[in-house]
Amino acid sequence: RLPVHPRPRHPAPLRGTGAMAGDAPPAPGTVPRFKVGDRVQVVRPRHNAMQHTESYQVGEYGTVVLAPENSSVVHVQLEGDYEIVESVLPLHKVKVNGRSIVASVLHLAPYREPVRDRGLQALQNTAAQGVEAELLDIEKHWLTALFTHCDTTCDRRVNLKELQQSVERSADIAAFYGLTGNEGPEVLQALFKEIAGGDKVIDWNEFCSFYVRRLDGLAAEAGAAAREQDGLAPLEEERLREMFDQCQADADGCVSVAEALEGMRGMRGAMVLFGLRRRLRELALEDVVTGIVNGIAREIGGDDGDITLTELMQYAEAEENELGMRMSLAEKMWWDGLFRKAAASGLQMGMRPGERTFAAREGEIMSRQQFVALCKESPLSALLFGMKRNVDQKSLKEATQDAVCTVLRDAFGARADSARVSWGSFCTIYLEGVRRADTTMPPQIA
Repeated sequence: RLPVHPRPRHPAPLRGTGAMAGDAPPAPGTVPRFKVGDRVQVVRPRHNAMQHTESYQVGEYGTVVLAPENSSVVHVQLEGDYEIVESVLPLHKVKVNGRSIVASVLHLAPYREPVRDRGLQALQNTAAQGVEAELLDIEKHWLTALFTHCDTTCDRRVNLKELQQSVERSADIAAFYGLTGNEGPEVLQALFKEIAGGDKVIDWNEFCSFYVRRLDGLAAEAGAAAREQDGLAPLEEERLREMFDQCQADADGCVSVAEALEGMRGMRGAMVLFGLRRRLRELALEDVVTGIVNGIAREIGGDDGDITLTELMQYAEAEENELGMRMSLAEKMWWDGLFRKAAASGLQMGMRPGERTFAAREGEIMSRQQFVALCKESPLSALLFGMKRNVDQKSLKEATQDAVCTVLRDAFGARADSARVSWGSFCTIYLEGVRRADTTMPPQIA
């Protein structure tokens, strides 16, 4: 293959300066320091005819994926549209999204979003910070993974075509937008116009704002004056009552708690409660993440879920041969970090009967329990890896139904399997459960 020919879309260099607008090259005697995850842009060009990964132009931008200690060189995953020349006669080019380079830190500067109106950008950033302040950490991870999954061109924006493709290939993406996936193009166009505004692309701020509006809409659908209101919303009470009335009541009107909890798994309109109650959103999204992580472990490690380096390499090779999809550098670094942490932990996790030592010697294997625990600490990479490969996951509706059961079971504590409860007490305990972050102390049953 011949070298990659970049076609950066923005930002453009200033004529005659070789530098970015608003960014000067580092001052003499200073060496910039970048860490993994930093967004950077090229402010000084370099050309190496023998190695295209060491060639880059002013204006290209991307994310640092590797930053060795005591080194002035970093690895950067560039974003934008590029072309690979597969053959010269006849000329044949293949479009790709992004490319990797090895660059000197002296040729880079922190990335600055190109905007014409800095005052407008400041207002947008302030609004975005206000929206993100409302979100749970698990919501931010989930939304970031969804947005990245939709953003197939890696430019941190979602256009109409990307929206259509993501809705068609993922029922969960469709559900996020409040769609079924069978809507006509006019419905998608109207929704896109509502979210994107006049610039015809959906950015991260607009994506988060849409999610918060969706939550407010679900709360309004439930008849609530606001999210997290003190009492039961009309539709919330109706859904809970439906489940309660399906249970066999005694002469005093009390039902078995265990029977009521089982009935909750078939609740209609569970998504209304997702928008209404913060605690239910937290539990439901944690359940979705756990399902994706377990799905990754099964796909790579088989039935036992323990993942060896050999199994990971075989999985990556099969993925490339059968689907033409290569594991990215960021994904390889994520897996390498997981194996290192698993080997360094020294925990006797995942031992089976008859084993004398845990098999994580020399970082060659990671037990399913370790994998789940490590992904729980930082779920974003697992979400990105799983969504990219359409790993089987629990739907948000099912996860919300299970979250209602979890809240009630935790609230009733050890008595959940034997206690009986009246309708009034049932509602009281439910409200205490969804309002409480720590459900280790069960309330008294009246």
